[in-house]
Amino acid sequence: MFDSSIGQTLFLSIDLKTPGEEAWSVVVKALEPLRALDYLSSIKDNVLIPGPVTVIGSGDTPLEAIRRLSTRDYFLDGPLLALDAQNITRAISLMASAPLSAAVGEIGPQGLNAAQRRIIRKQVEDAHKRGILARYWDIPGWPVSLRNGIWRDLLYAGVDLLNVDDLEAGAGVVGAVGW
Repeated sequence: MFDSSIGQTLFLSIDLKTPGEEAWSVVVKALEPLRALDYLSSIKDNVLIPGPVTVIGSGDTPLEAIRRLSTRDYFLDGPLLALDAQNITRAISLMASAPLSAAVGEIGPQGLNAAQRRIIRKQVEDAHKRGILARYWDIPGWPVSLRNGIWRDLLYAGVDLLNVDDLEAGAGVVGAVGW
């Protein structure tokens, strides 16, 4: 990966299933080998220092454990649907995610309708204004034509990170869109 794009970071998303700062402190400690090699992207007094690996805490990662530190080498997978309400900045979150159905409602058999595509474009635009990458998850996987159509719609809407389980199919859609 780094041979073909030396400036590209690898997002290491850690989906915390156990709530609380105690669980997160175990994760932070486990990052020490990467930290010792100076591999981790970090933030120091609101200045982003890119690294080959960017750690993103999701799930039950406690927001306050990240918000209160102005210098750290991990970030939050921010709540895409509540960036304003929770005052999420780029210093806290380099990416923000949401389940697609929570963002746009029920998806019909024809895929996203025009109103749903507008909602996505607005959410992506709001994230981008903050310098935050946008991602949706919980994308229908079947039928494949529906899934691929939704992936295309997300890419056309400016989504930065495509959540895929089938890497080969995802790469095909990305290539077809010219992304």
